[in-house]
Amino acid sequence: MKVQQEKRTRFVVLAALLGTCLLVVALHYEARRRGSVSLPEEGALAVLTPLQGTLTQFAFTLRERGRSIRRIGEIEHENRELRKQVQDLRNRNRRLNAKYEENIRLRKLLALDLEVPNEAVFAEVISLNTSNWFQRVRLNRGRKDRVAPKDVVMTDAGLVGQVIDVSRHTATVELIIDRESGVGARTMQSRATGVVRGTSEPNCELAYLDRDADVRVGDQVLTSGLGDVYPPGLIIGEVTEVHKDRHGIRHSATVKPATDFARLEDVYVRKGLRGAE
Repeated sequence: MKVQQEKRTRFVVLAALLGTCLLVVALHYEARRRGSVSLPEEGALAVLTPLQGTLTQFAFTLRERGRSIRRIGEIEHENRELRKQVQDLRNRNRRLNAKYEENIRLRKLLALDLEVPNEAVFAEVISLNTSNWFQRVRLNRGRKDRVAPKDVVMTDAGLVGQVIDVSRHTATVELIIDRESGVGARTMQSRATGVVRGTSEPNCELAYLDRDADVRVGDQVLTSGLGDVYPPGLIIGEVTEVHKDRHGIRHSATVKPATDFARLEDVYVRKGLRGAE
């Protein structure tokens, strides 16, 4: 009895579904014949249209996000390439600036007066040795370039120092600001004589001046030719201070070298008095 009831129930449900389908199909064809939409379709559209719009918008957003992610990757790659190009250009610009400055320095050296002897050797500073006492540099020229101890080293601005030892390919130069250095000197204006001594500082001291020597700020200081190294008339620097004690016993002056030792790069080497003999 129960089985028969279940069968009748399934039959009723299937019949209802079939009837509903036939009714929907009939309504659909009738609506199409009239050129309109059937009632079930309108209900379905009313329910599905907002959902379809939401799904469409979601799909569009996902597609745009995907494009944005791909574009971000492309932009990052482009930025990396641009940064690399900028760095390459900066490096090239630094090299060009260095070449330009070197060109200017060499032009200055090549434009020196005719007083520069033909046997002068042009050199570059390759290392700097400084301490509390010593101020020395090493050049990239040596015995093979005919450089010898006691040779005089200069720039286009003025005196640098003297060669104190050489190897085949290099030479060591004692700067005039070295505490061991001493250069016979004379002021251009009053012809007062003394010795320019190094202090291991940017400035030198003009010492051993006569008590009544007329030395003034702004006086040009040249080599006097006294001694066995430096010929006369080479520019050393300019007097910036004059010192006298109250008893008039000690008379000296501070001399600012004409050569900028903080930026020493290119020099030329010429024979000193000993080499000229």
